[in-house]
Amino acid sequence: MRKYMVSIWLSMLFSPFVNAQTDDKMVWQRVDSLKNELKTAKGKNKVDCLNLLAEYYFFIWEDDDKLQDSACIFSEKAFEEGKKINYKVGLGYALANRAHCAAGETDNNIKNNDREPAYENAYKTAGDAIKYAEGLNNN
Repeated sequence: MRKYMVSIWLSMLFSPFVNAQTDDKMVWQRVDSLKNELKTAKGKNKVDCLNLLAEYYFFIWEDDDKLQDSACIFSEKAFEEGKKINYKVGLGYALANRAHCAAGETDNNIKNNDREPAYENAYKTAGDAIKYAEGLNNN
């Protein structure tokens, strides 16, 4: 019985590491697929692709700030494209991604405090995204 308990405990201990690697691989495959789709996408589909790319880059971003930068670039492009075609749902997601960008910028300085402009910008951007989503009745 003790053997089984140890086996179960060890498998539970190491399963998050296995899943994390699998998830990252699957996300990278999805990123590649979306980049190919983006080449020909137009209108709402293009905005949705850009927003999804931003979200996937945020998902795999850990210590590599280049991934955060890529996510922020995609969210800005999604915002601009959504604004051009007046795609409100796409704009809402782009605003949420922009709030994520602003929040990510606050991590760069360990001596941050609540009065720092980056925190204030993150708070304001998140509030804008929430107000926009409430106007759409879209959580």
